[in-house]
Amino acid sequence: MRLAVLASGGGSIFQSIVDHVRLGVLQGVEVTLLVCNRPGAGALERARKSGVKSLLITSRRDDGSKKSKAVFESEIIGALKEHGIDLIFLAGWDKILDATVDEYPYRIMNSHPSLLPAFSGLYGLDVHRAVLDRGCKISGCTVHYVDKGVDTGPIILQRAVPVSEYETPETLAGKVKAVEQLLAPMAIQLHVDGRVSLVNKGQSIVTHIDYSGGWLEGWRERQQHYLEVRGEVYGEG
Repeated sequence: MRLAVLASGGGSIFQSIVDHVRLGVLQGVEVTLLVCNRPGAGALERARKSGVKSLLITSRRDDGSKKSKAVFESEIIGALKEHGIDLIFLAGWDKILDATVDEYPYRIMNSHPSLLPAFSGLYGLDVHRAVLDRGCKISGCTVHYVDKGVDTGPIILQRAVPVSEYETPETLAGKVKAVEQLLAPMAIQLHVDGRVSLVNKGQSIVTHIDYSGGWLEGWRERQQHYLEVRGEVYGEG
């Protein structure tokens, strides 16, 4: 399956996906394209070093004037189609998509640094500031399919992160990001393996995840290899 990652920032989740593929943890996936909308974003350099094709598609023209949303998204959709993309992952992407969602229904995933529906609609450190301002004892992250709302699509995976009384927005962001780097590849693998079903529940669409046949055990065993390598490279336990 040909995957495109859309990123606006440093690209740590993009890097995690690339590394999971490189190590054989994430299987049946080719990271075909990185689309970035911010000149100078770290994700672009990560793509270069990883040998992944990257495109800079900004919301402004060369003369500095702003593109319409329709034009901006048409350029993104054109790039996705040109590269035969099957699945899209939003990893720190800071633009709301509309036409792209219509073109790729339930084939766009997003990682959000909170336990949705809590703190939806926020981005970056604003999420973690809000968590701490509210006095939350637990935060976490969510991977969900993207629909036409803001952080409202069907939830695929969530994982909690404890919040200490000494937490700052920056330290909490680091803890949550580390978990996002593990959850994003897992969600992609579930989708690629056909393990995610969409179910109508009242007025909502929710997901059912099929872990039968030892799927989860197999994933954890493979991902342990990534954790060991990450520990060697980044000094993490």
